[in-house]
Amino acid sequence: MQVNNEAACACNFPEYPYFLYQHCNGIRMNWQHMYSSHILNNGFNMSNCFVMNPFSRSLSESAVPCQQLSNMCFNSYKDRNGALKIDNSRTSSEMSENGVRDWQLTTLGKTLKKLNGGKNPAQDLLVDHPELYKNNDAQSLEWEKRWNNILRDIKSHKCEIICLQEVQQNHIRKYYNTLEGLGYKVEYTTVEYRQPDITILDRDNVGIIATFAPKENSSTEFIVATTHLLYNPRRHDVRLAQIQVLLTEIERMAYRHNSHSTYVPVILTGDLNAEPWSPIYNFIVRGMLQYENTVLRTNYISGKSLIPPKLMITDNCQHAGLLKFRLKNQTLPRFEEQRYIQINLSEEKYDFRNNTEYLQYNFSSGTLTHNFVFNSVYKHKRNSDTEGTTYQNAWITVDYIFYSGMLDASKNFKDNKLKLLSRYTLPTSKQLTNVRIPNVDEGSDHLALLAWFKLEY
Repeated sequence: MQVNNEAACACNFPEYPYFLYQHCNGIRMNWQHMYSSHILNNGFNMSNCFVMNPFSRSLSESAVPCQQLSNMCFNSYKDRNGALKIDNSRTSSEMSENGVRDWQLTTLGKTLKKLNGGKNPAQDLLVDHPELYKNNDAQSLEWEKRWNNILRDIKSHKCEIICLQEVQQNHIRKYYNTLEGLGYKVEYTTVEYRQPDITILDRDNVGIIATFAPKENSSTEFIVATTHLLYNPRRHDVRLAQIQVLLTEIERMAYRHNSHSTYVPVILTGDLNAEPWSPIYNFIVRGMLQYENTVLRTNYISGKSLIPPKLMITDNCQHAGLLKFRLKNQTLPRFEEQRYIQINLSEEKYDFRNNTEYLQYNFSSGTLTHNFVFNSVYKHKRNSDTEGTTYQNAWITVDYIFYSGMLDASKNFKDNKLKLLSRYTLPTSKQLTNVRIPNVDEGSDHLALLAWFKLEY
């Protein structure tokens, strides 16, 4: 599978299930990568690892590393008659990690089974902030040992798409080129959240967006995006502004105008540095957030202004400069779109100062919306106990895999073209009471997230 800035590239595997792996590696994110496999021609698993960034997030139009985990592990392949087969030959010990994590099938995953009979931590941050890991085994913090554990997990789960976060630039050539030998191809370009003279967007976090398509049906595209949002627990406003930029770029990349306007399926992963049911989380899964008069920043009541209107990003997470072309049923090439985008992607910009068409759209209204219907792969609680992806004075969840679908007649989430088959379960805080990572078994300071999807076409 490969990704291109102008169009989706074909995947070199013939099946439609995808195994996604997301992995997050540190407290902050420097570089993000997305890897795609082009060797699993006899079938594939999908696993997504999100640990402070397994399906690593970096806003961009090229490939990024992603990984994620689930409760049972399958190898899928076609028999001589072309039927989908699932390999259940692995023992229970091979399907779990320390007896805690297993693949958990969805209802559709169970039906298909019945019918058919990561991580890349920013090592410099770890070295610079030893106080965060004072209870960890010192030898387990050495990068060579951490990398060997991460590489072992990648080899073991054999995901089609791997997302990694907090990848150090000086590690890419020495360590991550190893993945090419496993059949993965890495491509990345970043869109940075930092924007000139915009105070709320003055951080160096980034995201990545990639377009994929099965090789046998290149017209059936889907989007994978990954990001690592600001860590500062006092600045929910900055994270909200960052996710507004990310969703705006996802909207641009996922929009298709054929016989009718529509969006291709989207998988969104990353380390949001926000817990479940926080304002950021609720905005993603509910599609709306009224942030005016809320406390998004310590000792500060939010007003109506978040991202300034001069960036031409509407409160519905769309580029205002592109909307007029959609209303006229006009489609712009990707390179031409960038002239009408005011975020810092390219130098040449269209001058909106004497154009009042954009005034019909909402800016700084105090409420954000977006056009996607997202669901979380994970449910975040089991038997009233919280699932954990990383330890921050306590085991909490800050890493996620979301996927797009639709609403049914009762306004509940329903799978659409992208169907979740299985997830790799996360342990709960009680199960993790005395566990600290990295350790002798885990190379990252975030647990990986993995998921198995079916893409219908």
